[in-house]
This record gives sequence, structure tokens and C-alpha cells, in this order.
Amino acid sequence: MSRLSINLNIGDDGVLSGSGNFRVYSTVEPVQDVVSVLSLTDDILDNGNPAANIKKYFRYSTDGAGWSMWYAFNVFNEGEPSVVSTIPLAGMGELYFSFKYMYDDGTSDMLTTPVVIASVTMLLSVAQKQAPIKLSAINAQVRCTSEVCQGCHR
Repeated sequence: MSRLSINLNIGDDGVLSGSGNFRVYSTVEPVQDVVSVLSLTDDILDNGNPAANIKKYFRYSTDGAGWSMWYAFNVFNEGEPSVVSTIPLAGMGELYFSFKYMYDDGTSDMLTTPVVIASVTMLLSVAQKQAPIKLSAINAQVRCTSEVCQGCHR
């Protein structure tokens, strides 16, 4: 097995400005021969908003069109238990990944200062088909939705 680190730099599309709002970030190119997700970390500026109100979801696709269900997750490091690390991905071939970040404090109010998602990083275990690679890293191209207000009436 080899290890592959995929970094999604979100850039200017990482702003959540209201409660109930969310954005979806997806990889543009597929990753070959993924066996499992070893860790998921992110870089978020909560700007004084309670971090517990930031909801995080993960899903995957073999074709970039039909997606798995959303799996709620908290960031985790290698060796720590997580529902995402137990998803059986081996043998699926090419995989696309998608992340949904939502801020929800139970209201539909605008935030005084927005939450900013700067990046998401996945460490993957991938099947080794060539000479062993200890760790390879990719800065992935990211497709991002506009900020969406779920159930809001503004």
C-alpha cells in the first residue's frame, strides 16, 4: 500500500455567512485504487462562531454523477476511529470525493463574522501498482457550489 495526501485548497469559495447555509466542495479529477481514508483534517476560521455548529459531511462517487449517502464526520487523524475510515472503498476503481460544510445554530440569522473553510486534506491508502511510494501529495482541483441557504427564508 501507498499513501496519498490530497489537499483541497478552497480559496475564496470557503465563506459561510449565515446559519443554515452550506457549500459543497468536490474533487474534479478521480483518484485511482483507493483502499481507505486514513485521515481527514481541515483548516477552518470560525471567527468566534461556535465550532460545534459547523457540520461536516463526506461522500464518494465512482463516476462523479451518482454519489454515496452523506457521512457525517469530525476531523480525525490516522489511527483514530471514524465512520469514514471504515467505508470499504477497495476495488471501486476511480473515486471522486465531495465534502459538505454547513453552519447551523438553529436560526436562519446572518453571522456577524463569517466562518471560512480554507482547506480540506485527506490522507488515503491506495493500492500499490508500481514501485512503492511512501507518501505522495496532490493539490486537487476543486469544484465548489455557491453558498446555499437550507430552509432559510431571507
